[in-house]
Amino acid sequence: MLTFNASSPGVAATAYATAYANSWTDPANDFLSESDLALLAHVNCAYLSTPQRPPTLLALKQHAQSLAILIQRISVSHTRALVNEHGVRDPDEHFAADDAFDWLNDLRTPYTNDDESHHLPIKGLMNTIAQESEREGPRTHCPLQRIGAQNSGDDDRPFATHQNLVLHANACLEILDHEYSATGGLMSILPSAYDGDAAQLDAARNTLLGQWLLHHQDLIARLHELEINYTNALAAVEGRAVAPLHSDTADGSSSNEAAAAGSGGGSGGGSAPAPQNELVIVGHRTHAYERIHSLLDRAEAHVESKQKLWWERGVSGERTWMQSRGGDWYARGLIPLDLETRFFRIKGQGRAGTLFMMPAVKQNAALEHLVEMEARPTVVSVVTPKWAERATALESKIRARKVRMDEDGEEEEEEEGGDAARVQLLEDMLAVRDADLKQANTAVMFYE
Repeated sequence: MLTFNASSPGVAATAYATAYANSWTDPANDFLSESDLALLAHVNCAYLSTPQRPPTLLALKQHAQSLAILIQRISVSHTRALVNEHGVRDPDEHFAADDAFDWLNDLRTPYTNDDESHHLPIKGLMNTIAQESEREGPRTHCPLQRIGAQNSGDDDRPFATHQNLVLHANACLEILDHEYSATGGLMSILPSAYDGDAAQLDAARNTLLGQWLLHHQDLIARLHELEINYTNALAAVEGRAVAPLHSDTADGSSSNEAAAAGSGGGSGGGSAPAPQNELVIVGHRTHAYERIHSLLDRAEAHVESKQKLWWERGVSGERTWMQSRGGDWYARGLIPLDLETRFFRIKGQGRAGTLFMMPAVKQNAALEHLVEMEARPTVVSVVTPKWAERATALESKIRARKVRMDEDGEEEEEEEGGDAARVQLLEDMLAVRDADLKQANTAVMFYE
């Protein structure tokens, strides 16, 4: 008999699955009795509730086998027994209580168990995949999603697996990097201490993301310093060394003599270097080198402060540091210094001639006055004044009038008004000379 009530007949919903109903569960069809429906109270699952694909007997058996294997992995089973023989055979042939397969002892009675371990939630078995599509693939639950009361005190985030946390963090960082793409991406999130955000920067140091970004910035800055030192080292040892054999040393002796003395008998010294006529260092004095060393000391102090900062932030290797005799620690490396150097060549020798190099021209006290004289010459030349535009136009007008008067000659003088024209010509010439004089005076005042 058909039923027309609003409630669908079948298996009621449970805490893990929705209600289940079909032609088999309809009592009017007499396929399953009330006791059978009670035994099937927990039958519903995704295998029976997928609308696009009906289940097969093979799929149901595979599902049952997988569930049995899963139960075996999370429980203890150490006995053998016959299935569905409860009350028929000897109790010794049954599964022991709380065994992994004790629910197989009697398939005619709904299984229940009051053991505490059977009622503990197994959160590790919860499915972390929320939905799946052919285009985007599986999408997991948010790992920060809670399933219980927030004040329960238990770990109520079952989806917070390591894999989900990594995927969630990567998605958040990708969003931040996209939002800050106009200012440089994820690295531009950090506040700058130069913009009055020192308090914000200190707060960022107390966060994991802030520490990570700051450490990354320190590594980039440290790598930049190491690349500079590496480039300077290559430039220092590149090619062959040039010995100043043609100049005197700081103590007044010739470098050739010093090399010969070093190559003499005894245990000290090496062989004399081969003559090199390509480059000769000249004009060196002790005070000039002292000045250079003082500048290098100043630069080294600045580099040392940065090296200590790298050490405090953990981006400086231990092999870089060495200890001096006094007990002070210092970082190995090169200290670069850019100075102005002057080169000379004897006139007439061409490219085959020797180059004379005078290092640190501005730091050499003997050449200090020479540099000043070169920058400010003693003779000041005055540029020839040029005609202004208005004076040039006036001069052209006067010259044209003079030419016409010269061509006319005496005939122009005999004409009436000739004296007045000559007076006008003289006045115009005087105005031109006054304009030239004013311009010359202005140029002299400018150069003075």
